Amino acid sequence: MEFQDLKNAIKYPLSDVKMILLLGAVLFLGELVNEVHGNDEYSTILKAILTLVALIMSVLEAGYLFKVIEETTQGSESLPKFSNLRDMFLHGTKEIIVTFIFILFPMIEIVISAYFFSLSKITHNLGELNWGYAFLVLGLISIMIIGFILQGVILNMVHNRGSVRSAFHFGSIREKMGNVGYKNLLLTYIIAFVTFGSLILFFSDAIKNIPFVGVLILMFFIEPYLLLFNIRILGLVDR
Repeated sequence: MEFQDLKNAIKYPLSDVKMILLLGAVLFLGELVNEVHGNDEYSTILKAILTLVALIMSVLEAGYLFKVIEETTQGSESLPKFSNLRDMFLHGTKEIIVTFIFILFPMIEIVISAYFFSLSKITHNLGELNWGYAFLVLGLISIMIIGFILQGVILNMVHNRGSVRSAFHFGSIREKMGNVGYKNLLLTYIIAFVTFGSLILFFSDAIKNIPFVGVLILMFFIEPYLLLFNIRILGLVDR
């Protein structure tokens, strides 16, 4: 990765501000669904409709981000159009399924840790509490490792027209990661952690507390901008 790539990724999301706002609308819709589900004043039908719409839009968003990586590796310098919804929905569905399969094991570890934590509160057994911490640490480590590997998985899918089978061709994935460079992939991973981690830990609450516009700024600009920025970097290191 070169400094020029970072400059490119910083400017890239601003090539079409409308797309930032559109992705922001999807994030805002997800936040709205959470708020509605937490309030008993709204009807079950309204909750179901909003959840369905949010789910469809989330799949399209995943498909669009896949399209961003795909076109970046092909040399595109501007954001792709939000078009060909069928293909975007298909690619988004595949990416979500693949991601779910990969993170299933660490999620099971975290569920087991929650079980031991709950059990220790009832029995006051130190051994069960320690097992809870052990499975929690294992789960978090597994998520970090799999998150790193998923970069290679997605890139391999991009070069195989989104094929789900290519997500499990581990020889090709290893070769792809080697060609891109493990240091480059580690750097893109660290950048994603730093940008989103600093936002969540230090800035998101402060931004949300800005009267009237805080949540809108966060959801409609900052978060979608960072999504596109990080996805662009992944595509550039492959290109």
